[in-house]
Amino acid sequence: MIFRQFNFDGCLSYIVACKDERIGAIIDPSHDIDPYLAFVKEHHLNILYVIDTHTHVDHISLSPELAGPLDAQTVMCRNTPMQREIGPGIKDLFGATTREHREHEGEASRAGVPTQQVGRVEGATQAPGIEKIIEENAGKRIDIYLDEKERLPLGSIFLKTIFTPGHTKDSMCLLSNDRIFTGDTLLIGQCGRTDLPGGDSLDMYETLFKKLAGLSNDLIIYPAHDYKGNINSAMGYERVNNICLKDKRTPEEFASFLKGLFPPLSADGGKLQCGLTMDKEPAPAGGAEDQLNPLMKGFCVSMEEYLRTPHEHALIRTREVLDNINKKTGLFILDVREPRELSESGSIAGAVNIPVRDVARRVSELPRDFNAPIAVVCESGIRSAHAAIYLRAYGYNKVTNLEFGMREWRQEGLPVVFP
Repeated sequence: MIFRQFNFDGCLSYIVACKDERIGAIIDPSHDIDPYLAFVKEHHLNILYVIDTHTHVDHISLSPELAGPLDAQTVMCRNTPMQREIGPGIKDLFGATTREHREHEGEASRAGVPTQQVGRVEGATQAPGIEKIIEENAGKRIDIYLDEKERLPLGSIFLKTIFTPGHTKDSMCLLSNDRIFTGDTLLIGQCGRTDLPGGDSLDMYETLFKKLAGLSNDLIIYPAHDYKGNINSAMGYERVNNICLKDKRTPEEFASFLKGLFPPLSADGGKLQCGLTMDKEPAPAGGAEDQLNPLMKGFCVSMEEYLRTPHEHALIRTREVLDNINKKTGLFILDVREPRELSESGSIAGAVNIPVRDVARRVSELPRDFNAPIAVVCESGIRSAHAAIYLRAYGYNKVTNLEFGMREWRQEGLPVVFP
């Protein structure tokens, strides 16, 4: 897969394409069309689709502007027309103060006072950015509306839609091979705001716990926003560390929790705190920043390097592991799944279980000899890749990652044990 992430001051967008056929798509483009066009030209890509994962309220979509010169089609969720009808309701959130300020300006103008000299009404907004953004995005053309579980083919790969309302009515995630593009639904450390037009905390609850909960822990998460410099996460990591996912709550408790999570809205628009709290802004009490594992950034940068470069030398296959076990070579097997997973599907006899989130903290439980052979195992080979990269950086010289993980081990009928 050809893959590129673009970061415009915390707004994240993507190009994905089939490596062989050079057919691709652009996801959530914003800010400047030139970097996208340059990448497409450099890699000789044929972009078929330009996709928005939802109706944005914090930046203007560039989908039609890119689709034109690329001869592509713009794509959104089947629920987008409904979301666009809700959009003007933004005035219900900010209309009182905005109208008050405009009326104040009007009275001053009639009295001969220049508008720029009018004092700001306390609590009023000077520039209703969200209103303008919603209005402009509502006029963007849409060529294709996607249904639930629909697939967009891109050569030998595809993007599969998952409807995920909560942030907006038309929010959707895009699943492709080992990664998922989550828009503003699931972010690194928290979920998207639910207090904008079309947002609903109970919809978000259903999305997170009934739709996304069934996905593989090994999926790499690529959101549409992050203001802390993170570039990806993993579903298993978020289940344990994400402040919106890690605690069991009833739908009502979840709705109450979200009310205290997000900072107050401002009609000025800008960064609406979709994602972790920015450095210059105070974090909400008990907010996501307090919960962020400090190793997350290192892990996600390492994963990008792992995905981008050849790594066959660092892989081991199931039969090689079995051969090492039978020959008693001293291979140390590190299983980085959650204990629950071992109870449900079994593990390799003799494997030491340290969940990936705890590897750095519990590295003393690994062999003291940095030349000891270590095979890292998870369900499919993604989480274990994180841990293997970290251990090699830590100083271990013979770390391999079990390619295709326990999934292939079981498919081949190899023995497992249960705790």
